[in-house]
Amino acid sequence: MNSPEARPKLSVVVVCYEMAAQIKNTLRSLLPPYQRNIATDDYEIIVIDNGSTRMLPERARTVSPNLRYIYLPPNEAKPSPAAAINRAAAAARAPLLCLMIDGARMVTPGALSWALRLLQLAPRAIVEVRGWHLGSKWQPESVAEGYNPPGSGRREFARLGSRP
Repeated sequence: MNSPEARPKLSVVVVCYEMAAQIKNTLRSLLPPYQRNIATDDYEIIVIDNGSTRMLPERARTVSPNLRYIYLPPNEAKPSPAAAINRAAAAARAPLLCLMIDGARMVTPGALSWALRLLQLAPRAIVEVRGWHLGSKWQPESVAEGYNPPGSGRREFARLGSRP
């Protein structure tokens, strides 16, 4: 933010847990130029790390001036993301709130600007962006068959959607 008193229009709360690799893509998808027709001063991103054994790398925590990082160490975190969401929502400065319960997501280009436009038309509306999974199968099925993120120590697919 350019000034401490400048109030963003939208607060984007992203909950993560043990996803240092995935959060990089999530944050990249939340920032210009990927997010179109919106300035970083229009919104803030609050990443709340819910009990990871280590904080995110500094590069991820400082990728943008509109990002704030809240770390809940394992002894303070709860298994459910609800308490983390409430804590981040209490820290939010904008009148509008966007919740991303799973930090391993990528947001469609322009989704934030479209959400703001829709909420100008209907201020009491709830704007939802559907989640879509990449790959040839629904994620719970591919995980049950052995797909895991690279570096997880378990069997990995060579590329998303391929067979082991």
